[in-house]
Amino acid sequence: MIRENIADALKMDEARIRDDRSFSEYGVDSIIAVNLVNRINKAIGITMQTTILFDFNNVEQLAAFIIREYKAVLVAQLQVKYPKDEPEGEDRMEINSQVAAALEDELNNRENRFRPKGRQEIAGRETAGLAGQGLYRRVIIERPGEIDDLRVIESSIPELKANGVRIAVRAFSLNFGDLLCVKGLYPSMPPYPFTPGFEASGIVLETGSAVTTVRRGDEVVVTMGEEIGGQADLITCLEENVFLKPESLSFEEACALPAVTMTMIDAFRKARLKPGERILIQTATGGTGLIAVQLAQHYGAEIYATAGSREKLEYLEKLSVPHRINYLETDFEQEIMRLTNGKGVHAVINTLSGDSMQKGMNCLAPGGRYIELAMTALKTARNIDLSVFSRNQTFYSVDLRRLMLEEPDTVRAYWSEMLDLVHNGIIRPTICRTFSFDQIKEAYHCMEDRKNIGKIVVVVPENHGLNALGSDDGQGSRVTAIQPKLQPAYQNEPVAIVGMSGRFAKSRTVDELWAHLANGTDLIEEVSRWDL
Repeated sequence: MIRENIADALKMDEARIRDDRSFSEYGVDSIIAVNLVNRINKAIGITMQTTILFDFNNVEQLAAFIIREYKAVLVAQLQVKYPKDEPEGEDRMEINSQVAAALEDELNNRENRFRPKGRQEIAGRETAGLAGQGLYRRVIIERPGEIDDLRVIESSIPELKANGVRIAVRAFSLNFGDLLCVKGLYPSMPPYPFTPGFEASGIVLETGSAVTTVRRGDEVVVTMGEEIGGQADLITCLEENVFLKPESLSFEEACALPAVTMTMIDAFRKARLKPGERILIQTATGGTGLIAVQLAQHYGAEIYATAGSREKLEYLEKLSVPHRINYLETDFEQEIMRLTNGKGVHAVINTLSGDSMQKGMNCLAPGGRYIELAMTALKTARNIDLSVFSRNQTFYSVDLRRLMLEEPDTVRAYWSEMLDLVHNGIIRPTICRTFSFDQIKEAYHCMEDRKNIGKIVVVVPENHGLNALGSDDGQGSRVTAIQPKLQPAYQNEPVAIVGMSGRFAKSRTVDELWAHLANGTDLIEEVSRWDL
């Protein structure tokens, strides 16, 4: 079945496909892989991610994986496909019961295996509601596919745990990882179905009883955890993923910074740039690349930047980037060696796939540091010449999402560093375009076209998330969902009122003062001397 689908996808003779040969040797790239995995999923009745084809990259390994992970599904299908071969009577009943038991065990095991530790499940997809909680809107990815397969659905608002925070989303940004999730190519995405989105900004609606760092009404930024899920009008997440929004940034700017900036902070720690050193920044007009340019300028490095159009190169010129290369028209490796008189660069930050990885490595000077950001390209790389690292060079990879899951304290330190960079005017987000929530597919298409300079941001209307949506009761009537219950922003506690005159403004008693304050009375007046 696997060989048959590979042959159909590649239009080649099935007899030529060997079980032990890598899929990449037959020309299976990321685009073909999406088509191929969907063929296999449809044939078996499962939902594998596209990245499985790179983790188990030949017929033999993929078959073993499918048998191990989906054994019960395969057995059940064989029972349906070949009913005449089944025993009859008690033997048949025994086999059927074994199939049912195996299927139940397999589904339970898979559910437990794929559920992240500490994950707050979103109960009741589509219409099954949590009583009294209401509904919210979210983007959903159900299988590997294309942008037009994205859907926005209504889902039940999940329970708020003691360490949870509920946030009305005001904006969320798109990252290239979101587009990879759509195609099933993001290495560490959650199991289907799920909501994409790595970062968002908004206002705290409600907090759990154990939350101490934020309170209702706070403007915050969210870096989504293991389940991601930022592309929604309401987010319920853990306190550890919520940070106070810098006052100097708008909601749009705030949600456009965390992923790209903290990725670059980690990358530049690995790059260890010194003033005057040369750095190659690939795709320098993307969200990540523009932060890299700002940091490289701050560290006093000599910048060599690539981009894919004349307009983008002109934008880099306005940023005073001295060396600009169109990687679609020019062999950047040859150009780097020409511009540096054969010396190469001290650091490379790569976001390109294919032979660009090898070319970037070839550009390294002795002692140079290569930092790989393109995780999907790294997973699909097969023929890399590591002999170029024979002169004390170093290879690094940066996967911020994995770092967040494995070293949350490190990421929190990066957040503090990011705030300092913003406060000191060293970095600033660059927003290319904003879209409304209802234009989510248009936003994704804009990113896929790769014509953007900076980040693409989706803005959520203010009324979204604050009022739960209605739902159909199944009998044709519209039921208005209950607005999420909000806890008071301030607790009742004693307050001392102290003034230098020992008196209350325009009030003889404290009760009169509270009445004035409650009514909004202007209590400011000019005083020549106190009437004591």
